[in-house]
Amino acid sequence: MVFLHLAVFAVALLALVKFSDVVVENAALMARKLGVGQIAIGLTIVAIGTSIPELSASIAAAIKSRPGIIVGNIVGSNAANIGLVVAISTLFSSVVISRRTLKRDGEIMLLASALFFALALNSAISKLDSLVLLAFFVAYSMFLFETSGTRKREYAYADFVDYFLKFRYVDSLRKNVGRAMRRNAGKRKVWKELVVVAVSSIGIVVSADYLVNELVWLASWFGVSTEFVSLTLLAIGTSLPELSVSLRAAKKGFEKIALGNVIGSNIANLTLIPGIVGLINPLYLERKFTVVSIPAMLALSALFLLLGRKGQKISKPEGIALFAAYIAFVFLSI
Repeated sequence: MVFLHLAVFAVALLALVKFSDVVVENAALMARKLGVGQIAIGLTIVAIGTSIPELSASIAAAIKSRPGIIVGNIVGSNAANIGLVVAISTLFSSVVISRRTLKRDGEIMLLASALFFALALNSAISKLDSLVLLAFFVAYSMFLFETSGTRKREYAYADFVDYFLKFRYVDSLRKNVGRAMRRNAGKRKVWKELVVVAVSSIGIVVSADYLVNELVWLASWFGVSTEFVSLTLLAIGTSLPELSVSLRAAKKGFEKIALGNVIGSNIANLTLIPGIVGLINPLYLERKFTVVSIPAMLALSALFLLLGRKGQKISKPEGIALFAAYIAFVFLSI
């Protein structure tokens, strides 16, 4: 009986990842047909794309009022992205970090982690908290869109904080949406891609529903909490897209892409996912998350940035150190 449930869990997880890949590929193709630039595609569709498995599983859990699964998936996926994805990538070559990515985006990732932790300290993510996290994600996306490609100066972490706190992203969003609508009027039709995205989205919803159901059953059968299974088994499974992208990038010599993928995905996991699912149902956290799991994830993120600062790269020994820290994270969660 347990093997059947394990098989359904594995098939649902693989289907979720595959359907997510199809959605990302067709959404990118649709964006290109409509005349959206490569920078915009990379900063929106691709950045969100690798977080679709986490997002869809979390939405399914929110509908079933299973907040422990959601938070466990978010925190566990971020830890896995650093302790597994980065560590495995170092087996192929030293993972290089650009100074700007490290100084700006890495610190923004740490800020997003601290914001999520601060909002969760009262053991709940309310709908107002969710709006704050969503605003952070929108601000970060628009900040990247506004500053990428400019040669006037190098924008830093402090520039983003100013951009976010002064709500400059609201005006940026309004201007860019209006510009895109005017530019894309009369462009090529994208009905085929729309149909594929719609059908694949249905596949994602069905796969996520089966995934959550099987996760609850397996946790009960093994006598462990659904939160622990979410922190480990589900988190590793939904991190497969990040692992795939980073491994391909590392093998082809695009080490900076491997790190940018991890940092961007972690920011999306901490802001976009709780921002959306928190509006469906407020997230109530068990105390072990705020006392152990989230602080441990923060420490792992800080270690990642600290190792990167040494030479703006993560070497194989440092990758092993990150993997060891991830194992410690899992044991602390137990």
